[in-house]
Amino acid sequence: MNINAHRYQGRFFEWLVIISCLLCVQSGSIILAQNPDLFPCGTPVTKDPWRQQYLLHQLKFRTPAGELLQIPLKIHLVGSDEGHGFYSYLKLMSALCQLNNDYLDAGIQFFIFEDIDYIYNSAWNNHETVLEGADMMFRNNDPRAINCYIASSAAGNCGYNLPYAGVILAKSCVSGHTWAHELGHNLSLQHPFLGWEGKTYSYDNPTPKTVTYDYTLFKDSLITDTTIIDTAYVELVDGSNCTSAADRICDTPPDYLSSRWQCDENSKSTVLQKDFNGEEFYSDGTLFMSYSSDECQTRFTPGEIDLMRATILHKKTFLLDVMPPVYKEVADVNQLGFPSHEEEVPFDKVSLHWEPVAGAVKYVVQVSLNKSFTRIKYQGITDTSVITFGLKTPRAYYWRVFAFGRTDYCSSASPRGQFVAIDPVSTNSPGNDVVHFHLHRGSDGRMTLRIAPFHAYRLTIDQYTVTGDCTSHPICVHPKSTEQTVKLSSIPGLNIVVAKNSQQQLIFKKIYFNQ
Repeated sequence: MNINAHRYQGRFFEWLVIISCLLCVQSGSIILAQNPDLFPCGTPVTKDPWRQQYLLHQLKFRTPAGELLQIPLKIHLVGSDEGHGFYSYLKLMSALCQLNNDYLDAGIQFFIFEDIDYIYNSAWNNHETVLEGADMMFRNNDPRAINCYIASSAAGNCGYNLPYAGVILAKSCVSGHTWAHELGHNLSLQHPFLGWEGKTYSYDNPTPKTVTYDYTLFKDSLITDTTIIDTAYVELVDGSNCTSAADRICDTPPDYLSSRWQCDENSKSTVLQKDFNGEEFYSDGTLFMSYSSDECQTRFTPGEIDLMRATILHKKTFLLDVMPPVYKEVADVNQLGFPSHEEEVPFDKVSLHWEPVAGAVKYVVQVSLNKSFTRIKYQGITDTSVITFGLKTPRAYYWRVFAFGRTDYCSSASPRGQFVAIDPVSTNSPGNDVVHFHLHRGSDGRMTLRIAPFHAYRLTIDQYTVTGDCTSHPICVHPKSTEQTVKLSSIPGLNIVVAKNSQQQLIFKKIYFNQ
């Protein structure tokens, strides 16, 4: 943990208790597109002296135009004590792809810092209070990156950001723009409706000129014996008070809606609001920092972008100390290898091969009962272009592969393949082990006999035609090989292949038609 994190840790835990209380009294009527049982965001109103200075003296915090800022994220996936319920790697990649798309116009891109951290802790995975989440973060944080946790629960919210700690997201909300929203908080952005959190009023009437909110424990120094109620100006439609009202960013228009809301075809709220002067307006649903539904949100404003970039370059400079990986686009897997279409393979030892992709560091393989891949029976991760696993049921399956790089998380699925998992022909070998045989027709039409051995011994593979002609293929089986192959002769018509051991005992026989 860095010096600043140590400096604020003691203070942090003292005001976390009040954060938890504040969250508990929020309105329960919020409607959420991702999960109707969760609040959109648990990030409280904060007072940040650096942000105050930025807003007063923005010219001092100019940032270079056009410079791409690459920011490290330390990803922590939280599951149960037994190792269940971790957010899937494939969904994580999709969420990171969405996150980087959301920040593309800001000139900010995120990359995974070092290895993904898997936390086996049922209590943290289902934590109900921010205090428990903070405990998790301070025990697991890496001070060199923005720490992001994905758990089953985020203290009753879709997500929240804690100063000097990190971001926590509920699994049911990761697929939308919640991650972009919470990282916006982490990079100094506030809600455009600041001061209205948890409040409702009659939209038929003009608003008051000001609203109050409690930030007792969100100042730069801890005050425990006095309740501090701050006053926020309500932003006016004409923009005349935009530098002192709400989030104090002038290109985020007025918004008084602090519960999840749907937008119309013009990305505006369906609720008509009135400011103090009686001017009517609809809230802008395109803003990531609003509470509009995911379908509405598309952007950060230029003012918000300037603030986030200034935060990185002037406040959280440690994020730039990590050398980012060189960006390299990774092509999708476009060619599957073995097994070929509808080929039979042993159900208890399925081996899938595909053409490797340049720059790929991870592949995700899915095996499904249906073509639409809604009935996944196996999902695996590998850093090579081959994966071996077992299935429980012999039957037809579909499979596909996704490729991901160090910085490219936007993979599309490979072409769909199909194989038939069968109960393999087996026999006792001389070493009292089981030998598996199966036939494979390659893309050139040639047949190959694949043999999965367990001990070293000699076999004779004989290939007969319907006329009785025989081609013999002696083979010495090596136990260290996971699989050995015998290329059969291209004899058209009906063929019979048999395998005999060194005692000339018949241990395999198969009839097939060779085209």
